[in-house]
Amino acid sequence: MFSASACAVRGSEPGDCPREAGQPGRKIAENLHRAELTALERDEQVALWVKLNAERQSAQSEPIESKRGDGKGHRPESGVRAAARELGIEKEDARRATKVASLSDEAKEAAREAGLDDNRSGP
Repeated sequence: MFSASACAVRGSEPGDCPREAGQPGRKIAENLHRAELTALERDEQVALWVKLNAERQSAQSEPIESKRGDGKGHRPESGVRAAARELGIEKEDARRATKVASLSDEAKEAAREAGLDDNRSGP
């Protein structure tokens, strides 16, 4: 079963996705499901999901036990990687979304005024 946000990104109908009242990701999922989002707005929502993932991981009380035979631990999945996996997008797209979302409000407004808020050109 996909998370609500993953359902939104993959284009499922809202009724097909799990609805967990009180979950902070629910509003993000609903926003991501809206087709009229600009690239800038979508990047901001993806970045919020990445932030929620990072907070959830840092709040985890017990580390995940290693299943390796040599007893060495493993590196935890980053918030960006986990969010990308859950949303069904590439890790680089999630990383780019966090960079775009971190732009100053003035830069975002300038992009909107210039009509560049729905432009995903570049590397």
